[in-house]
Amino acid sequence: MAIECEHGHLARSCNICEYEKEIAELEEKIEKRDKALEQYRRWTNDLQSGMYVNCVYCGHQYGPRKDTPVAMADVLRKHIEQCPEHPLSAAKAEIQKRDKEIAGWKEAREHDLKLLGERNKEITKLKAEVKRLRDALRNIIETEQRVFGTPSDVMEIAQAALLKGG
Repeated sequence: MAIECEHGHLARSCNICEYEKEIAELEEKIEKRDKALEQYRRWTNDLQSGMYVNCVYCGHQYGPRKDTPVAMADVLRKHIEQCPEHPLSAAKAEIQKRDKEIAGWKEAREHDLKLLGERNKEITKLKAEVKRLRDALRNIIETEQRVFGTPSDVMEIAQAALLKGG
């Protein structure tokens, strides 16, 4: 049992039904476009009449009322700073995000520099200790040579340690 469309064709393969669907989708798009176009025309008329200022991103309208300042550009500028649909809002949010990232990097850098400074202090102390130990070994070698005149096991170990350590 085949299912037929209203045109008497198989519902799955009816070109007329497909065209009607496409036409309906196109008519819906045209209607949306016409509404947007009408809004733009109203905004243009308002701007040209000098009576209103509109945000072109969200449509918010400011007009000559008792509570609206005369400097409409200032009013619009303030609105733009907080309009969620204006690209400036997205840019501000991105800047704030990047500022936080940079602050985190700076904090991490300061932490790393502090650790590096501590490590450098430790290295300096260790180098001083190595120098002190080498000097002690040299003193042992010199004392052994003066006292015994011939190399002893201690003197050979000390000389090997000095040669090995640089």
